[in-house]
Amino acid sequence: MMITQLVQTHLKKYPEMQASDIIKLIYQNEFGGGHMIDNQAASLKRLIDEAKTLNKNKFISEDIGNDLLRVYLGDLDELHLLTLNQLFVYSASLSKGSIAAFVENLETIKLACKNGQLEFDYDQLCDEIDRYEKLNYPPISHSEHYRQLYQPHYRVINKKVFNYFEIIYKINQLLLEKNSLNIAIDGMCGAGKSTLAQILEEIFNANVFKMDDFFLQPFQRTEVRLKEAGGNVDYERFKETVIDALSQQKSVALRRFDCSKMALDNKITEIPYRKINIIEGTYSMHPYFGDFYDFTIALKISDEIASSWGFIKDES
Repeated sequence: MMITQLVQTHLKKYPEMQASDIIKLIYQNEFGGGHMIDNQAASLKRLIDEAKTLNKNKFISEDIGNDLLRVYLGDLDELHLLTLNQLFVYSASLSKGSIAAFVENLETIKLACKNGQLEFDYDQLCDEIDRYEKLNYPPISHSEHYRQLYQPHYRVINKKVFNYFEIIYKINQLLLEKNSLNIAIDGMCGAGKSTLAQILEEIFNANVFKMDDFFLQPFQRTEVRLKEAGGNVDYERFKETVIDALSQQKSVALRRFDCSKMALDNKITEIPYRKINIIEGTYSMHPYFGDFYDFTIALKISDEIASSWGFIKDES
């Protein structure tokens, strides 16, 4: 969404926006909401305290461009708020932004306003931007008028990250019942397995083990084996190396398969045990592994998207 279109959309939705609210929208579009975070615990406390002041708000989201959303708090319990805060903190680590791009967007909006593309007072906008620029572009708050009228209780979250809200909420639920979790992420090529694993790794300080590190060595690639569903994976070695160690809450001595050499890497990496361990990759739910997992996630992608990305549908 182009910056002019974004401001147009929000002015229609919030016609009482002030110039400072326009600047804040452009700021969040460029930098996200990370300026609010000093540490995760303090951020969560602030979120819980804020949620207590709300009455009948809806848990909804609105697009602010640049793959970012404003997610409104709504009527959420503490576990939902914990999940929302986790996504907020993680999203903040993704949002970098630049002053140069921010200033360019401010100038674009000034020009759009001057040309009549925005229904807003041009002189008022220019004066507010000039005052703001003299402060050297700090984080900016909503105007008091906007706060009183629209009650903007939200957090800025990356759109792709927010797609996994229910999964992360479920993990938080399971952690209330279990001291440790073993999680499988399986699915089609291009469905986002690695992306989700990385998000969970960061949010929960988890270990991630990849099925791609356990392809068959050349001598194992018999015709019979490759006809098996999942037969291209050395599931026996994976179980012995990873699953058996995790089942005993021991560290994993990992020797990865090197596709460039078509052989096992000579280096053995010792991975300390953690209470959350994620197995990511196609056939991570292979029946050979039994009932090892506490939570399984299957991701899919439409045939149309898979085809456009050059992935071949797996018919096995």
